[in-house]
Amino acid sequence: RAGRTRAIQWALTSELVTAQEMLAAGVITQVAPEAELTKTSTAWAERLANGPTLAHAGHKQMLKAWANGGIEAADRLIPELAQQLIQTDDARRGIASAQDAMRRGVARPVLQFQNR
Repeated sequence: RAGRTRAIQWALTSELVTAQEMLAAGVITQVAPEAELTKTSTAWAERLANGPTLAHAGHKQMLKAWANGGIEAADRLIPELAQQLIQTDDARRGIASAQDAMRRGVARPVLQFQNR
């Protein structure tokens, strides 16, 4: 994730890499002060657990396909994954609520996922 050259440097020198360097290199996405680590990580866990976990599973499949076979492999999965997700109750409710919000000219409501 940091790039080949940087990864080689870090591996061969065994240098200590700071969280800020990892963030700048794209290895991590967030840095939290130690005093806020439990609060921050719990908030992330709750956000993921209360989110579209079926979609998360599909994203993980696509990212794995991309990592192992490139963009073409990930692209081949899209129709199957989309078909599976579009048939869920969450998708039906989400699409209906988004359409309703657009018709009324209001912000799309936050969807409470039921993972069905």
